[in-house]
Amino acid sequence: MKLVIPMAGFGTRMRPHTWTRPKPLLPLAGKPMLAHILERFRELPIEEYIFITGWLGEQVETYIHETYDIPSHFVEQKELLGQAHALWLAREQMTGPLFVLFVDTLFDDTDFSDLQRPGLDGVIFTKHEEDPRRFGVVETDAEGRATRLIEKPSSVENKNVLMGLYYFADGDWLARACETLMERRIQTKGEYYLADAVTLMIEEGANFRTREVGVWQDTGKPETTLLTHRYILEHGYDNSMEA
Repeated sequence: MKLVIPMAGFGTRMRPHTWTRPKPLLPLAGKPMLAHILERFRELPIEEYIFITGWLGEQVETYIHETYDIPSHFVEQKELLGQAHALWLAREQMTGPLFVLFVDTLFDDTDFSDLQRPGLDGVIFTKHEEDPRRFGVVETDAEGRATRLIEKPSSVENKNVLMGLYYFADGDWLARACETLMERRIQTKGEYYLADAVTLMIEEGANFRTREVGVWQDTGKPETTLLTHRYILEHGYDNSMEA
């Protein structure tokens, strides 16, 4: 099992802090944001960590090598064409079962059991949000099977929000879907989104289910990051824990 973390963005919403430090290394309760994310996978059998970097990516690579003894691979996204483009760049490493997690997603109380059961091609982790328009949503049928993912919806009726964590049973299939997306130039608001790639997989017959997380803390904006600081301190995830 692998963990893929796209993190190539400029972090413009977190400036001026991200002028000299990439967003994954911004501090949260005394530890880099990235450290808190990696903690969530400590108990899982992750065989390789794939980091898709961009702005100030050399700092991320140095931090990982100096802090962790983990099998890691780094891919640079020089053109910010979207999430699916970033994943496509890592296509040679995206084999077998894997997680995709976006770097501004911090979560707790998440069920990782029974992911590799027969017939399941993936799990889309979600959270109920009253206003989903900044994120994306997933539509499901009566049996709970995902039928379509919609990035940046214009309405608030569907509150089943994509919180930035996915499990794929077949990384090769995901890579092919990302490539098909770009070949057909299927974009949302000028970018190639993972949500559209997953929808392609569903149209090809993939069986995706949703699973709601207990806690989702967003670190994509200053105001939400302050709330995340509070959550981390109140729940013992500060820098007193082992990295």
